[in-house]
Amino acid sequence: MMLRRRFQWALQCRLRQDEDSMIPAEAFRGNVAAQLHYAAGLSPAEASVVLESRLEDQTWTAAPALWVEVACGVDRHSGRSGMATALVARLARQLMGVPIRADHHDFLPPVFAELIAAPSTAASIGPVLDPLVGWIAQSAKAGDAGLVAKILNATRSHLSIVAGIRDRSIETLSQIFGLRSQAESSKDRTAQEQSAQEQHLLELRRRTDLLRSFVPLAQWMIEKGAAELRQPGQGPLLAMLLECLAEGKPAELQLVLRFLSLQSRSEGSVGTQYMELFWQVAERVLEEGAPGSLICELVAALYRGNWWAEHCSHPLEVPEKLPRASQAILQGLVDGRFEAIAHGSNDRFHPVTWRLAFQHPPGQSKPLRFLTVSPLFRALEILGTAAGETNAPTAVADWAHHLVKEWIRLHGLRARKDLEPLLKLTAVPGLGAAVATGLKEALEAAPLTDDTPLALRLLNELGGTPDALRAVLTLELERPDFTRRNTASLSWLQDEFRRVLHLPWTEPVFGIDLPRMFQGARDVRFAALPQEAQVEVRGDCVTLHEPSYQQMVASISDKEELLATAMLYFLHEWVHVQQNIGQKRMVDLLREAAGESTLMQLDLSADHAAAQLTRRVEPRWSLAWLKDLQSRSLLGYPAGRGHTAASRGRKTTRLISLRLDYLVRTASRTPKWFSTLGEGYVFVDLSPGGGAMFLLVSGPPLSVVDHTRLSSEQTAFLTAIMDEREEQGDRLAELDALLRISFRFS
Repeated sequence: MMLRRRFQWALQCRLRQDEDSMIPAEAFRGNVAAQLHYAAGLSPAEASVVLESRLEDQTWTAAPALWVEVACGVDRHSGRSGMATALVARLARQLMGVPIRADHHDFLPPVFAELIAAPSTAASIGPVLDPLVGWIAQSAKAGDAGLVAKILNATRSHLSIVAGIRDRSIETLSQIFGLRSQAESSKDRTAQEQSAQEQHLLELRRRTDLLRSFVPLAQWMIEKGAAELRQPGQGPLLAMLLECLAEGKPAELQLVLRFLSLQSRSEGSVGTQYMELFWQVAERVLEEGAPGSLICELVAALYRGNWWAEHCSHPLEVPEKLPRASQAILQGLVDGRFEAIAHGSNDRFHPVTWRLAFQHPPGQSKPLRFLTVSPLFRALEILGTAAGETNAPTAVADWAHHLVKEWIRLHGLRARKDLEPLLKLTAVPGLGAAVATGLKEALEAAPLTDDTPLALRLLNELGGTPDALRAVLTLELERPDFTRRNTASLSWLQDEFRRVLHLPWTEPVFGIDLPRMFQGARDVRFAALPQEAQVEVRGDCVTLHEPSYQQMVASISDKEELLATAMLYFLHEWVHVQQNIGQKRMVDLLREAAGESTLMQLDLSADHAAAQLTRRVEPRWSLAWLKDLQSRSLLGYPAGRGHTAASRGRKTTRLISLRLDYLVRTASRTPKWFSTLGEGYVFVDLSPGGGAMFLLVSGPPLSVVDHTRLSSEQTAFLTAIMDEREEQGDRLAELDALLRISFRFS
């Protein structure tokens, strides 16, 4: 207390002494902005007197942005970099605890930039910076997301990326993230190399320590700043969030990657200087169960941005250090997830990435299976070219063996013209034996024909020569396929749908007039419709897309479930016609307009209408049972390589909404708001970054009836639930348990 009084007395004496030689404050008659402009032209010492006076009497608030601008200049030129005396630091202490106002958006970002601008203040910045960050993280509301983004961007621009990430090896980052020991990394290095490495580590550690102070704002941003993070061009900000959270929860990192996947333009991409950081993060989230499709989607976006093929395929260079990321990229190649970024003769991604893959044999624990011919054909072409080069990849023979078996698995042994690409491989020195081995294994696994023994003898005697392969391919090596479609089941469904047309629909159901919807049609038939159409009226006949119903017949064995699923689908697609989105062209236009949330609502409305109509057709089926069936059917069509990040989010929200609707209707104790549901349906709204998840009813009126707050782990689970992946447990059971706990259903 005594020291504080002495400091205040000394300050007052100094103020009186300096003010004697300057224009007094009274002369400005309360015009703070004019006095601050005047102070900007004074010496640093004189300007400090004015700034401190305005700070003491709180009149700086009349022109806060100008005060900060002048104070930053004084702090930089006066050398008062210590946190105890810097003007900006004193202002920061005064700010803490007050409500955030609109004018804070103008002057807080430069305050942060000034606090971290001088490297000499790094050791003493914590006592000021940490409480200031904590105050903003506690006080900011969702409407302040723009302010938090400005603060983080201002901080990012003042942190030298040169001293931090650029040109640092993956081993350096591994040490920072605790993945390798210092002793291990310095082994076999000279003393000079070790000294340089230690200096690099020190620079990166300083940056990491400073970024650690911003972790609360990074967490706030992914939880409450979803709208801001979805805006175009936020790639650099998201990269900074990855840096801040690099040592945190994998679930939080996965959410940042989700936001990155929504950045569709090149300016929203991550800079190449963050390559090592990105791949370390990718490895961590994959280890915690994130789907490889997320990483493949991001790689495709980064390649469209400013990454080279070598950046995108880096894990394949070091598969022992990044095994899961390496496997994800390899699986993406096999699944054809990168076909959209190929540009004919200008495509570097596939040749570079496949050549790296050919350096190591294909994995044995999880065999790679191609889904379509196109990516396999591309792999065979690149393999043939790479195998003929001087420095051929080391595992081309192993890959030739595997790709030959995959080609035959997709084509069979009877389609001789489709086996021609294998002939090209036999012309490459060193690959003939691998081709012959793959062909022999395929013959031995296939049903025996009269020509199979002769084919095996030819391969044994002539090896993998082009002549041997041509001789083998002239033989009958596969039995004819006499499989026929199940016309009986389709005829049964056809009769059931005819019955729907002829039912006496006396009143609208969920606002839908059935006789008008069917446009006077009296009959139903199946046919292959063009342009992805599912239903259309031809004269007095409703025509349904036959392949969709054939798939149901082939995959659903229970007759009751088959009928209900087919009926729901039939009526759902008819409702889409009434919604004017029956044509694929309209859906594409909505997606062009970024209308995924609109599409989600149209789908949920059609789901509910179809369930209500189906219940009228078969009263023995409860609405809850139909909702359960709809959600289970939807889960059978996960988000694959043809879905954008936005459409993945739409499918996820739709599934969660259908499950909630089912859970509400089967709860032993219905919630208080259940009476407001009426004939409507339940749906949710949530952000890819977590935070609040809202439960709404369709109305009228549309209303929020409940909400919950999601942890980063819960959000990571929800956002990945519709991703294409190998099944691990009962996803619906886990989802139901989470929703019951979150919204207190029993």
